[in-house]
Amino acid sequence: MKEEVAALKREFYAITGDDKKTAGSTGRWKGEKLRSFHDIMANVQGENETYYRNTLDCVLDTLNNRITEIENQYYQEYGMLGQLNAALNSLANMIENLLN
Repeated sequence: MKEEVAALKREFYAITGDDKKTAGSTGRWKGEKLRSFHDIMANVQGENETYYRNTLDCVLDTLNNRITEIENQYYQEYGMLGQLNAALNSLANMIENLLN
């Protein structure tokens, strides 16, 4: 991911060329130069969103699994009904992890 960002930065500076001083202003950026800049920024934003969503999903799944594990340990102390409750709890956790 870091290499991709570095490559995008190099590409950005190659496109802007001597306009580095005006990077805060798009007044002189027109036509293909401006379109290229917007394309690069859209690509970076899309990659960051995907990374963020995947990381957040992984953290939520891990947290749900740990909570379910602790709840199931508690349920195991109550015999057959506890084991049934633990199985239902595990099933509910799998469904929740699939849907988040």
